[in-house]
Amino acid sequence: MILRKSEQMIPTTALLIFAVALLGMTGCGESASSAADAKPAQASAQVKPASSEEKADRGSARFSTKGTIWEGTRASARIKNDRLRISASRMDRIDDKMQRDQLNLNIGDYKGPGRYKVGMSSMFVRVSINMPKKEGEEVDAQKTLMDALGNTSNIRLANADIEITSVSGGYIDGTFSMETPAGMPDSTITDGQFHARIRE
Repeated sequence: MILRKSEQMIPTTALLIFAVALLGMTGCGESASSAADAKPAQASAQVKPASSEEKADRGSARFSTKGTIWEGTRASARIKNDRLRISASRMDRIDDKMQRDQLNLNIGDYKGPGRYKVGMSSMFVRVSINMPKKEGEEVDAQKTLMDALGNTSNIRLANADIEITSVSGGYIDGTFSMETPAGMPDSTITDGQFHARIRE
């Protein structure tokens, strides 16, 4: 029997792939950002990725907002064409929902350790999606899609302040913060920090 599109069912593993893909779209299109107090340029080729021994350290990130502390369970950094992208994430199961958070910080004119403003595409995204607890259990595809879209939230971090404090041993370390723009809902970010593993 052929199911109509609205009646199609998909397994739980496919739902995970969908959630990850949805998050991946939020980091596209890095915008250029201005640098302040940046140290002399360092060629991207001179920055060595983490060694196999260091890869056990997946990196980390954290920040505070509205009295809540968020902590990422892994963080990575990628430098390409003088652009630096810091990404951190975590995934949690909360009852019947799988929640994935992702932090993206983009610098469009990276010149090594120093202070910058992040690009317009920088943001924190949270996606919650209904997930059966038993592997192989199926749910309605359309309902799952609408649920995911309805349970997606984000904080735009455009023009947040970021400082790269260290590039050493295959990792990039730094801090970041953001004040709420005038007339906007409270989205102040404080005590932001990251320890990101450099990827090729």
